[in-house]
Amino acid sequence: MERSNLMAGAEAHRIRVTSLAENERMKLESEVLRENPLLIQKIVAERLSDKMQIMMVPMDGRNFFANEVFRAAAPAVEPPAPAPSTRKAVARR
Repeated sequence: MERSNLMAGAEAHRIRVTSLAENERMKLESEVLRENPLLIQKIVAERLSDKMQIMMVPMDGRNFFANEVFRAAAPAVEPPAPAPSTRKAVARR
């Protein structure tokens, strides 16, 4: 009986200590995420898949080293010319 009580007390203590440690970890994580909201996108990208290739780019595009490279490589986009009508106008009498 005494052994059973000791085991139950040890298990309760373990659960308490683990819960406190988890609570502290979550508080620290939330502070870091509050200060750096882009970390959320990074975490999501890391968890997606090892088979998926991802490039993280800032939302505003500032301070991104390849901006000029992408701009130079992308051709100027012009609106497409309207397609000529294939229907012939029929004169009515």
